[in-house]
Amino acid sequence: MRKLIFMLGMMMLVSGGVLVVASPSYAQEPPSLPPEPFVPPPSVPVLGTPDDNACHEGGSLEGKCESDWHWNCGYYLTRWESAGGHNGVYPMPAGCAGVLPPTPPPPPAPPEINVPFIVVAGCYGNSGSGIDYQYDGNVNTLNNGESFASTDGSCTTSTGNETFAQATSKADADTECTNLGLGVAANANDNDAEGWTGMVNLWTC
Repeated sequence: MRKLIFMLGMMMLVSGGVLVVASPSYAQEPPSLPPEPFVPPPSVPVLGTPDDNACHEGGSLEGKCESDWHWNCGYYLTRWESAGGHNGVYPMPAGCAGVLPPTPPPPPAPPEINVPFIVVAGCYGNSGSGIDYQYDGNVNTLNNGESFASTDGSCTTSTGNETFAQATSKADADTECTNLGLGVAANANDNDAEGWTGMVNLWTC
């Protein structure tokens, strides 16, 4: 009887173990990943064309390739040109510098424009000289101002026309006065220095 009970127990253990081992596993599937974006392969230059070698017909070295050196460097030159030439970043081999075109000169600098300090139109007084000046703002033109007997900057009681030359030096002022038909302005005065504050670089012919 005991032997029978023992055998039944062993059978239950074995059958239980089999059930455990044979139990299916329901593990969670990994999430699906998005597809990789398509990256087109770089275009490959067609052999025998100037896109492949600058020595070919239509290339910048056409008719000039007389040695293997030219053909070797022509390979790099066409790629250097496609990458922007002197403005690009393609690493041209040092041994092929002889096939590079000359570096273009920099663009010319804009012409220097010497614009003197612009004196605005208005009345300028000078108590030290006993005279006011009226300037109409027209640069280097004949009779572009007047003198007045007033000395307080009110420009009252005109005493006649004046011509003012705008320049940064007396020599230039003399030239402007001469161009206006007034001859060499040996008596041209730098009005600001003479007391007419604000009339910088404005000279009386």
